[in-house]
Amino acid sequence: DEEVRKAREGGTPIGFHQPGALMRKDVVVGIGGYRSEFVSAQDIDLWNRIADAGGRILVQPEYLLRYRIHGTQTTVRAARVTYLRMEWIKQSGIRRRRGLPEPTFDEFLQARRRKPLHKRINDERKLLAKIQYKRATLAYSTGRRLQTAWLSIASSFLDPAYTPGRIRRRLRRSRDA
Repeated sequence: DEEVRKAREGGTPIGFHQPGALMRKDVVVGIGGYRSEFVSAQDIDLWNRIADAGGRILVQPEYLLRYRIHGTQTTVRAARVTYLRMEWIKQSGIRRRRGLPEPTFDEFLQARRRKPLHKRINDERKLLAKIQYKRATLAYSTGRRLQTAWLSIASSFLDPAYTPGRIRRRLRRSRDA
């Protein structure tokens, strides 16, 4: 409960690996289920709508399954679109909680394009850092250590606040597991 509350208060979309999820059918159906327009991030959209509707989300603290990462996954293959959809989910949640209609994906993209140039460049820098980090995790999972290092360095260079924090959390979780 505490982790979900912190994420929601901080504006961070709630996300976890779907294969281990147990859900109440009436809750999922009651909020409209998975939405096809959120392809590659449908599960994250679902978890956040459940939380916004007052549903309870709990995550088992122990690892109960291993999640395989591979280059043909949508989140790897189409990382840019996936991360844009994640940002759309975040913006949709903010609007939903304010009682405003959610933007369509096109409206979300148009709002991004209307930002001043320096903000668009900054958004792209952060997006590219996330993509490089995702590629680094794939390289790591396939044993390509040198590529992992270079991609991690590139990601850290692009967004010094993002990558080191992610790596520290992963190392901490690995030690705890």
